[in-house]
Amino acid sequence: MPSSELLLIEAANAMDLKWVYVDAGMTCRQVSAQYCQWQNTIEQDVLGCSVHDVVSAVTIERLAPYWDKALSGDVVSFTGRIRRTGLSYDSYVKATYVPHFKEEDVIGFYAFYEDLTEETNAIETLRKLHTITAGIHLPLEEKIKGILNLGIEVFSLPMGLVSHITEQRYEVKYAVVPEDAVKPGDEFDLGITYCCHTVQANGPVAFHHAGESKICMHPCYENFGLESYIGIPIFVNEERFGTLNFSSPEIHDRPFSEHDFELIRLFAQWIGNELERSDAQRALNLQKNLLEVMSKQARIGIWELTVATGELYWSDMTKEIHEVTEEFSPQLDSAIHFYKEGASQQGIIDAVDLAMKTAVPWDLDVELVTAKGNLIWVNAMGQAEIIDGECVRLFGSFQDIDDRVKSRIKLEQTTIQAEAAAKSKSDFLANMSHEIRTPMNGVLGMLGSVLNTPLSDEQKFHLGLAQRSAESLLSLINDILDFSKVDAGKLELESIEFDLLAMLDEFSESMAVPISEKRLEFRRDFSKINLKNVKGDPNRLRQILTNLIGNAIKFTQQGFILIDVALLDQDNHIECVIKVQDSGVGIPEEKVTTLFDAFTQADTSTTRKFGGTGLGLAIVRQLCQLMDGDLSVTSENGKGSCFVVKVRLEHPDTPHTVETIESMSALQSINTVVSPLNTVRSFSGNKILLVEDNFINQEVAKEQLKQLSLNVDVAENGLEAIELLKAQRSIPYELILMDCQMPEMDGYQATKAIRAGEAGAYYQLIPVVALTANAMKGDREKCIASGMDDYLSKPMNLDELYTVLKAYLPDQA
Repeated sequence: MPSSELLLIEAANAMDLKWVYVDAGMTCRQVSAQYCQWQNTIEQDVLGCSVHDVVSAVTIERLAPYWDKALSGDVVSFTGRIRRTGLSYDSYVKATYVPHFKEEDVIGFYAFYEDLTEETNAIETLRKLHTITAGIHLPLEEKIKGILNLGIEVFSLPMGLVSHITEQRYEVKYAVVPEDAVKPGDEFDLGITYCCHTVQANGPVAFHHAGESKICMHPCYENFGLESYIGIPIFVNEERFGTLNFSSPEIHDRPFSEHDFELIRLFAQWIGNELERSDAQRALNLQKNLLEVMSKQARIGIWELTVATGELYWSDMTKEIHEVTEEFSPQLDSAIHFYKEGASQQGIIDAVDLAMKTAVPWDLDVELVTAKGNLIWVNAMGQAEIIDGECVRLFGSFQDIDDRVKSRIKLEQTTIQAEAAAKSKSDFLANMSHEIRTPMNGVLGMLGSVLNTPLSDEQKFHLGLAQRSAESLLSLINDILDFSKVDAGKLELESIEFDLLAMLDEFSESMAVPISEKRLEFRRDFSKINLKNVKGDPNRLRQILTNLIGNAIKFTQQGFILIDVALLDQDNHIECVIKVQDSGVGIPEEKVTTLFDAFTQADTSTTRKFGGTGLGLAIVRQLCQLMDGDLSVTSENGKGSCFVVKVRLEHPDTPHTVETIESMSALQSINTVVSPLNTVRSFSGNKILLVEDNFINQEVAKEQLKQLSLNVDVAENGLEAIELLKAQRSIPYELILMDCQMPEMDGYQATKAIRAGEAGAYYQLIPVVALTANAMKGDREKCIASGMDDYLSKPMNLDELYTVLKAYLPDQA
């Protein structure tokens, strides 16, 4: 057999297709197991047999023309009903016949069958059910009898009953039974009916051959000889009413399927709904007065349109909403003009048109112009009743929602104003940050410069106090700024790979100085760090540590401070657990719960004794939560505190496990001051351009640059900087320190102009470092986007300045 034929057969089997191969002499040569099962036969009874001996005469008559076409070389399809072997009813199938060629001759054909019977019958059943239930003028009894007749047809069972069950009594309510053998009003003991099993199962139950089932000894089988049965409970108002069931004294030709269960569920649900509606109709008149009262309270009116006559009905409340008289008679052609022209009127026109075509309901908030000229908001709801594809009725309601909508609009306006105020607050914060940092840069810069000159001990002491006071003020400013950024959602986290242990070692060395000044023991335990690199935000992690260690230093007069760091490997991330413990003053138990609230300290005397804003721990907790973690504390008043930080870190792209590092003993104490490297830092011979409009900041920067042995020229704005660049060629500039906010031309504009070549091609690629007091979210990104290479925020210190410059200038020390 050619490979293409084998491939066709393999594909058919994989797709679970029913297929048979017939040769030119109409003899079956190959057949699938699915085909045999479908035809209620076995492979041995098909192979080698003539088609005329395998399928029924009715089927041969219908399919023979298609076989002839296939043997003539055409691919043909048939869709229709055929009679399968051993069945008394037709199946609806789609058959495809594919000729089999050998060279140019047709030597047979493949027949593929798809049984569409269930789908086709389901569609037909639903169509018939819709026809029955859509008859709005049919009495309930006629509708239920119509459903019973439909069930008799669908299930091929001659008897259909609807019962009402009370305790153990079974009463027939509706019946379609040959010769009226069972009539409405007949009563039986529930136990002698198959429905006792339906009630017990509380769902559909079926037997297609009771004599060979577990109920063969049931009284219903012994007394009435019912071989086949399918039944289901009926619920009315969420309580069991009775059952719907169909039965026959004959054995059913097949077991009942889930498809049959779905259909009887649908029939029972509809009957239950109709019975509910019938009960509701009886109670309708009793509720009429109550509904009228509720309608007035909620200001809801109803309306109805009979499409055939064009008759339009408005309730009294509908008329009141439209501000017309009680005698007013609404007309179809003029009612639309009550809607405000534009979106409201067109919206109703479109909704009504769609509902009449597709029965899609509408629910719209629209503006209405009343008969007295008042403009009000209403909720307009409506739906269509469609029979046999034609819309016969439209009905719905109006509700006066004018107060609600106007309140909502006012709230939206208030929200917009609040958002504008929040933006204004953010802009004010950014501006104040800039304005405060600018003079602070001058104060700290000049103090640092003076402290680097020869001074008496008393002068150094006094200037040192001034410097620490200025640094405390800057710390307070940073706290308030950080808290505001987190609170406003303007603080973002980095996710970069860094060496956690190296960062902790460096941090510990920086903390050793202030800790040793208070004669405290500094302990650290990094033995539970088993990765060299992690991914996260090292700067914010350092900020968390700085706040916690700073607090420990502030509130510990004697004893020790411990920092303990561990990495815990989770499913898809790393949990970093940091413990900072001290032997300080501790926290009273009743104050622990409010410790992390903004502007809160454990005691009002704390502020007077130790200073601070009460924001540090609030910021730390917010940072921890931004990093998918949290901050907790245990403390005993007078005996110290232990803060526990948990934050999420990510695995590095190329993980390296730490095995042995000398500094990672189980517990290491640092009792001596670790001095920073005392290296000579010099950029002798380098020339840079400082672009700064503030005189004090010019002097501070020049003094710091002078200490780094740099030659510096100053420009007071962007325009002046560009002119200097154009003129300077003999000893060219190697870097620009660029302020951002300046008159004439700011730093962003100047940088873009330089990158565009306006200062000459020579300087298009010169390193430009932002030197700015702007420290809000987005400021760094704005600098980089304008073409700058790096960013320094004011006030800056000499170490930060040196680190940045070293990245762009050759170190000539």
